[in-house]
Amino acid sequence: MNFRPSVFCYESDAWIFDLDGTLVDSHHAIKKHLVDVFEDFGLPPYSEIETRKLLGSSLEKIIANLGVFGEIKEQVISEFRIRLNNSLAESHPIFPGAILLLGNLKKKGAKIAVATNKPTEIAERVVSETQLGSYVDVVIGSTDNPPKPDPYILIKCIELLDSRRPLMVGDSEEDRIAAVELGIGFVGINSSNSFSKRIATDREAYFKSINEILKSLF
Repeated sequence: MNFRPSVFCYESDAWIFDLDGTLVDSHHAIKKHLVDVFEDFGLPPYSEIETRKLLGSSLEKIIANLGVFGEIKEQVISEFRIRLNNSLAESHPIFPGAILLLGNLKKKGAKIAVATNKPTEIAERVVSETQLGSYVDVVIGSTDNPPKPDPYILIKCIELLDSRRPLMVGDSEEDRIAAVELGIGFVGINSSNSFSKRIATDREAYFKSINEILKSLF
């Protein structure tokens, strides 16, 4: 993999960030709550590798890909969201370098959005109840919107930010596909090895962490 910033990183007037695995390190909490809920419902356990591959997808897709369907799927989703809501702040620690990166981008005049497959109301709480709330202009989640890789959430962010040169920052293939479909720049964070075989191009840049983006650009 080639880790380097591309020209589009410096020219973008709006940065659209994924949330989980990009700005906040919620993967451990998500996996823990999933394990606990599956155990409480008497569902078969799943491997660490299985969940690592699925994180970044919508919760509905994660649960279905773990082999849970029908009425029990809806019950599992409901219980999972209750538990996540009850531990929102501690479940979503901000990645090192994220706040400094957002602050530097704002100083340069960039607008900031969050585009996530989380339900909008939960994403808004995560942003407002952490330091992210001081920097993020727009939060769009999957409530009443098709989740990524459908680019609709990104389109809404771009419209609300009135951006002409947006880019997307994310840690999953869903994020990359949504950006590519729109023809906008993409910055991939390889925190879960989603992009180990990807090579940087004039429209795609890849980094090991959000802290690496900060060090490379500022």
